[in-house]
Amino acid sequence: MTSDPETLINAVVCAVIAIRLFLFRRNGAGYVWWGGLLAYALIVAAGSVVIRTLMGSYEGTTDPAELVINIVVCIMALSSKGNVVRMVKGIGRGGGSEKSQRD
Repeated sequence: MTSDPETLINAVVCAVIAIRLFLFRRNGAGYVWWGGLLAYALIVAAGSVVIRTLMGSYEGTTDPAELVINIVVCIMALSSKGNVVRMVKGIGRGGGSEKSQRD
Protein backbone atom coordinates (compact mmCIF):
# COMPACT_ATOMS: atom_id res chain seq x y z
CA MET A 1 0.00 0.00 0.00
CA THR A 2 1.24 3.48 -0.81
CA SER A 3 1.98 6.16 1.76
CA ASP A 4 1.43 9.12 -0.59
CA PRO A 5 -1.29 11.31 1.02
CA GLU A 6 -2.84 12.38 -2.31
CA THR A 7 -3.16 8.76 -3.42
CA LEU A 8 -4.72 7.72 -0.10
CA ILE A 9 -7.21 10.63 -0.25
CA ASN A 10 -8.02 9.69 -3.85
CA ALA A 11 -8.66 6.08 -2.78
CA VAL A 12 -11.04 7.20 -0.03
CA VAL A 13 -12.88 9.54 -2.42
CA CYS A 14 -13.19 6.73 -4.99
CA ALA A 15 -14.46 4.36 -2.30
CA VAL A 16 -17.19 6.85 -1.36
CA ILE A 17 -18.16 7.19 -5.04
CA ALA A 18 -18.35 3.43 -5.59
CA ILE A 19 -20.30 2.75 -2.38
CA ARG A 20 -22.80 5.61 -2.93
CA LEU A 21 -23.51 4.52 -6.51
CA PHE A 22 -23.73 0.84 -5.51
CA LEU A 23 -26.27 1.61 -2.77
CA PHE A 24 -28.61 3.63 -5.02
CA ARG A 25 -32.28 2.60 -4.76
CA ARG A 26 -34.79 3.54 -7.46
CA ASN A 27 -37.82 3.50 -5.11
CA GLY A 28 -40.29 2.84 -7.91
CA ALA A 29 -38.68 5.08 -10.53
CA GLY A 30 -38.34 3.76 -14.05
CA TYR A 31 -35.20 2.01 -15.25
CA VAL A 32 -32.94 3.95 -17.61
CA TRP A 33 -30.61 1.51 -19.37
CA TRP A 34 -27.84 4.01 -20.11
CA GLY A 35 -27.93 5.20 -16.51
CA GLY A 36 -27.41 1.65 -15.31
CA LEU A 37 -24.52 1.15 -17.72
CA LEU A 38 -22.89 4.42 -16.69
CA ALA A 39 -23.33 3.61 -13.00
CA TYR A 40 -21.76 0.18 -13.54
CA ALA A 41 -18.77 1.70 -15.36
CA LEU A 42 -18.26 4.33 -12.63
CA ILE A 43 -18.49 1.73 -9.86
CA VAL A 44 -15.94 -0.52 -11.56
CA ALA A 45 -13.58 2.38 -12.34
CA ALA A 46 -13.76 3.93 -8.87
CA GLY A 47 -13.57 0.54 -7.18
CA SER A 48 -10.49 -0.43 -9.17
CA VAL A 49 -8.63 2.64 -7.86
CA VAL A 50 -9.40 1.54 -4.30
CA ILE A 51 -8.36 -2.08 -4.90
CA ARG A 52 -5.17 -1.13 -6.76
CA THR A 53 -4.22 1.34 -4.00
CA LEU A 54 -4.79 -1.25 -1.27
CA MET A 55 -2.85 -3.91 -3.21
CA GLY A 56 0.05 -1.53 -3.84
CA SER A 57 -0.22 -1.70 -7.63
CA TYR A 58 -1.41 1.88 -8.18
CA GLU A 59 1.22 3.32 -10.54
CA GLY A 60 2.95 6.54 -9.49
CA THR A 61 1.24 9.29 -7.56
CA THR A 62 -2.17 10.85 -7.99
CA ASP A 63 -2.25 13.94 -10.16
CA PRO A 64 -3.84 16.89 -8.29
CA ALA A 65 -6.22 17.47 -11.24
CA GLU A 66 -7.37 13.84 -11.02
CA LEU A 67 -8.05 14.30 -7.32
CA VAL A 68 -10.11 17.45 -7.94
CA ILE A 69 -12.15 15.68 -10.65
CA ASN A 70 -12.81 12.73 -8.35
CA ILE A 71 -13.85 15.04 -5.50
CA VAL A 72 -16.32 16.82 -7.82
CA VAL A 73 -17.75 13.47 -8.98
CA CYS A 74 -18.00 12.39 -5.34
CA ILE A 75 -19.92 15.56 -4.42
CA MET A 76 -22.24 15.01 -7.38
CA ALA A 77 -22.82 11.36 -6.41
CA LEU A 78 -23.61 12.32 -2.82
CA SER A 79 -25.85 15.25 -3.86
CA SER A 80 -27.85 13.11 -6.27
CA LYS A 81 -28.03 10.25 -3.73
CA GLY A 82 -26.31 7.96 -6.22
CA ASN A 83 -28.69 8.66 -9.12
CA VAL A 84 -26.39 8.75 -12.16
CA VAL A 85 -29.14 10.02 -14.49
CA ARG A 86 -29.69 12.93 -12.15
CA MET A 87 -25.93 13.56 -12.08
CA VAL A 88 -25.84 13.79 -15.87
CA LYS A 89 -29.02 15.79 -16.39
CA GLY A 90 -28.32 18.19 -13.54
CA ILE A 91 -29.23 18.15 -9.90
CA GLY A 92 -31.14 21.44 -9.93
CA ARG A 93 -33.18 20.64 -13.04
CA GLY A 94 -36.56 18.98 -12.71
CA GLY A 95 -36.63 19.26 -8.94
CA GLY A 96 -38.91 22.29 -8.75
CA SER A 97 -42.64 22.63 -9.20
CA GLU A 98 -44.32 23.10 -12.56
CA LYS A 99 -45.17 26.72 -11.76
CA SER A 100 -41.54 27.68 -11.09
CA GLN A 101 -40.45 26.05 -14.34
CA ARG A 102 -42.95 28.01 -16.43
CA ASP A 103 -41.99 31.42 -14.98
